[in-house]
Amino acid sequence: MWIGAAAAQGGLPEGWRFAWPLPQGNALYAAWAAGPEDLFVGGEGGALLRWNGERWTAFRLSTHKTIFGIHGLGPDDVWAVGGDTYAADEADRALILHYDGQKWTEMPAPDFLGTTYCLTGVCALAPDDVWATVYGSTSVIHYDGRSWDWVFIPLALEGELLGVGAVGPDHLFFFGSHGQIVHKDGDQWRLEQKLEEGNFSWTLLQSIWAPDLAHVYIGDNHGGLYHREENGTWTHYATTSGSLFEDGSSYCIWGGPDGAIYIVGASVIRRFQNGSTETLDYEGRIRGYWYGGTPAGDRLYAVGALGVVHEFVPDGQGGRFSPLTAGGGQKIQCEIHGAVPLGEERAALVYGSSAYIAEGWPLYIVSPEGAYRFPKLPEGMDTYRARIIGAYARGPRDILVAWENQFSTPPELDWWNGKAWIPVPADGLVRPPTQAFAFWESPSGVLYACEDTRILKSEDREQWTLLRDQFEANPDIPYADVPRLTAFWGRSDKEIYAATAAPAILRFDGADWRTESLSQPEAVRAICGDAENVYAVGVNGAVWRRMAGAWERIPGTDAREGNDFTALVAASAGVLAVQVTPSQYTGGGLARVWRLDGDRAELLAAGLSARPAAATALSDGSFFLLGQESWGRRNCLVTDAPPPEGMNVLRFAPDGEGWVPLGDSGLSAYAPADLTARPVLAVWRAAAPVPVFSDLFPEAISPAAFVIRQEISEGGTSTLPPMRLRIGPPAGPFGSNPTLFTYSVGEEWLLSPLSGAPIPEIYETAEAVPLVSCVAAGVPETESPSLQIALLPDGAARLSWSAPADSWQIEWTEAIDSDAWQPLQGVSPIYEEGQWRVQVAPAGKTAFYRLRRK
Repeated sequence: MWIGAAAAQGGLPEGWRFAWPLPQGNALYAAWAAGPEDLFVGGEGGALLRWNGERWTAFRLSTHKTIFGIHGLGPDDVWAVGGDTYAADEADRALILHYDGQKWTEMPAPDFLGTTYCLTGVCALAPDDVWATVYGSTSVIHYDGRSWDWVFIPLALEGELLGVGAVGPDHLFFFGSHGQIVHKDGDQWRLEQKLEEGNFSWTLLQSIWAPDLAHVYIGDNHGGLYHREENGTWTHYATTSGSLFEDGSSYCIWGGPDGAIYIVGASVIRRFQNGSTETLDYEGRIRGYWYGGTPAGDRLYAVGALGVVHEFVPDGQGGRFSPLTAGGGQKIQCEIHGAVPLGEERAALVYGSSAYIAEGWPLYIVSPEGAYRFPKLPEGMDTYRARIIGAYARGPRDILVAWENQFSTPPELDWWNGKAWIPVPADGLVRPPTQAFAFWESPSGVLYACEDTRILKSEDREQWTLLRDQFEANPDIPYADVPRLTAFWGRSDKEIYAATAAPAILRFDGADWRTESLSQPEAVRAICGDAENVYAVGVNGAVWRRMAGAWERIPGTDAREGNDFTALVAASAGVLAVQVTPSQYTGGGLARVWRLDGDRAELLAAGLSARPAAATALSDGSFFLLGQESWGRRNCLVTDAPPPEGMNVLRFAPDGEGWVPLGDSGLSAYAPADLTARPVLAVWRAAAPVPVFSDLFPEAISPAAFVIRQEISEGGTSTLPPMRLRIGPPAGPFGSNPTLFTYSVGEEWLLSPLSGAPIPEIYETAEAVPLVSCVAAGVPETESPSLQIALLPDGAARLSWSAPADSWQIEWTEAIDSDAWQPLQGVSPIYEEGQWRVQVAPAGKTAFYRLRRK
């Protein structure tokens, strides 16, 4: 299965993509299946995709609005509805899309006094008879084959109707808040159930399954299941214990082939039959939560957070789950505070707080290919209280971090030299910037650091000079009122900017600091620029451009309360500003990316689900936006870097006991045990799977490498049992010395032994290995080492040779013209002073030795 590099994904411009998860990372709310292997899903940012059992297709849409409902009459007649209640244009808050089998067409929605409204559910009865529910309303809209119009239901209703379902063309059921169920029986409207009165509603009806009039079921948000009787009354069944901490939401209902009713919750599937409920709890065993679902023949599809899609098939033993997305389990177990480029590596150093996070870790190496724990932390860093305040990286072996153990250890500044962390001494004339939230290196190589009240500089990372002290600069202001520094950036040693909470911007010209005022002042969050312009962004959608020594507001960035900017990055695509909208609105709480060009702001991306946690530009200028949900439980990465060569996202469903090819990677896999899932794997060629740290990899790997990634659970466990992997025939891109690395659940790189059998060009793992994250690579070819021998006084012999790794072995024989060479037994080589050495005891007979590649 292949996803085209040029296909725009939900909320993203052409050329941008989700690096993980795959195929995309926006939350999904809507699902409808034309058949067991023909699934349509939609969600935030205008994400709309189709699964055909083998591959995903991402539709290109011109909208960023959220899709909340999908329904159709067949694969070539599908409706999708949604909207954005936070849209600034009140006349453009609804979304109606129709698919004719070739393309999606947006249709105008009916307005009410100039305002359109977000749509929450849709049901198609015929090409000229389609219904949709309206957010916050008890009225609905109807399509008659020509246009959509309002229908005002002639009943005493309250709150809103949330969804709609039908039994044939004559029986339509609307349901929503206050436990209301409205039945449209032909031309007659009947209120068949209403459980509550007043402004507040405890019971929200959320989902329906109605194959025929004798089997109509509706579920609520508290584990309630309602069955319609023949006389139009509804019987209530409780499918949860009613615990305050139990999520009873019903996002999808389905009558399975075994006669049971299955209810999709946030992280459970409840099986209801003969008045009793069995709860199949998947929390911790899957990624993310479900927000919607749909039945399809003998199975269920569930969709949810950060693009998750699962296929559920009852099997009488708890059900078989098959994840249909991959790479969403990138575990960054900290609250992310920021990211900086990792020198010339195509990766970033990501840092944050791991305080009170189970198995937390505050420092990561993150690239478009994956996220990996930094191999070591500074001595004394207690990860259960750790908070990295700021970081700087010139490269993998030149890193500074300012950090503290919250409530216990004073802030500290440490330097990583590639092998160890070294504390920056605090015994100089000026205290080092142990609380720096920002670092910047000038073109001349001077490093600057900004704390909340101090700006410092250093040329050697050890001795620091104070450039500004807010207390000294404001001697007449009480301590608590001294304006703190909030943002920092520079262009040269004679052009440096810092923002204060006053708000104002300070400019340093190499000699003095001067205060520059802001038009329409707001709190400033970031400053950055390019060769021609300098910009600042802040809360409430404020953007300024510096012109002739003054900071003027740039219009057009939807400057409303709570529309806060969080980051500003100079990348190849331009100066990009990251914004997040208020979360209290339907359609809010989502990320946007703007491009600033002179006095103009252009919206590039919108509707991105995860909170924008960090943004930077990598060494190649590519934009890097890391999103995060729920304290590191779920992360996503958006970038404009091109996808890796040969990217495949393929269904892994081995038939029998055969080896299954993994795309065009030259790899194949075999499941030694029966599979409980038929998930997808992502496989691609990577020039550098991760920045090559000697502490991460046992040895350097060649550029010819393939990454294998699968979906993992919240707890980091695999969705597949361990697999045996085979390389070849022929060895192909791996050369004559293929190597297999696996990234263990314990987050260490391990070397998995390979053996060639029976043909030298075929290599396979001796045992099954986990595929949580796996890299197959070739070890770079080197010149054959020379074998040296030295006789020792006691008659023993010392054999020695130089090699980059333990990939050669000593063999011996009694006759040099013999074919009976055998490995030397009983002794193991040791590595000392750049050489492998082994000592051979006196044998009392002639022996010949040779060095041979393993």
